[in-house]
This record gives sequence, structure tokens and C-alpha cells, in this order.
Amino acid sequence: MPALERLRTILGGLLVPEGISDLPLFSSKREVVDHLGRLAAVAAGVRPEHERAVLDALWDREAILSTGIGLGIGVPHVRHANVAREVMRIGRSRAGLAFDSIDGKPVFAVFTILMPSGNHRRHVEVLGAIAASLRDTARRESVFAAGDPAEFVARLLATS
Repeated sequence: MPALERLRTILGGLLVPEGISDLPLFSSKREVVDHLGRLAAVAAGVRPEHERAVLDALWDREAILSTGIGLGIGVPHVRHANVAREVMRIGRSRAGLAFDSIDGKPVFAVFTILMPSGNHRRHVEVLGAIAASLRDTARRESVFAAGDPAEFVARLLATS
């Protein structure tokens, strides 16, 4: 299977326009992670009484090592027993966010992923697909410049 088609297969069910939003101005990285984590928790079927545990686990993972992987991308993620189904929520920032990225540059898209415990391979596959899909500079700039969530998805999943 060609590389871009494989990326579409891996990300297709997770990458939906209704899961993408423009981020309001936040004063900290923690606020960004909590905001997107809450949106993801609702979509992932996390029961209200378990939401704090999932959000704490998401932040604990971030505190161990920043998921600002460079190239303007942040990927906070966690696998947790209280997550019923895998989900991804994406926050966009036109101005860029301070995210302790490995390249020291701002982040323009934060891909927040919640997955049920187990299935480590799928978890790694999704993380790798996000990084691979945005590796190319022209493609990444095109995705970041998308006018709306549907265009963001279309550009990210485009085969050319």
C-alpha cells in the first residue's frame, strides 16, 4: 500500500472536521492540553466521574516529555482504562503556541489523542502517521493554512 494511502487508512476514522477547532487564547500549555483533553474525553465516552483521572494521565504523560515534536505539531496522547473508544481532537492556532517543542518553535496544530488501554501498536501507528503526514514542508504549510476544519482534513488526507 502506498505511503499516503496507508496514512489515510490509519487516520481516516480519527480525523473528522467536527473534531477540529480554533483554539482560544490560553495562558499556558496546561490549559491547552486540558481544553482539548476535555473535548476528547466527551467524544471518547469517558464518564464524567473519570474525566479528571484521564486528564491527569494526559498531563502526566506531557510532563514526562513534551509532545511538541517539532515542525509546528503537538501530540498530547494517553492510553487509559477509562477511555471507551479512540478519539482525536485537534486544536489550531494561527499565531502559534509555546509548547516546549523539541525544535523550540511554536505549535500551530495540537493533535490530542485518547485511546483505551492496550493496543500499543495502534497507538504508535497513529502517532507515526501524524508525524509522517506533516513531514513535508509544503504539505504542512498547506494544512496549517486551511480555512476551515473540512479543508484541514482534506489537505491532510490528500494523496498529492
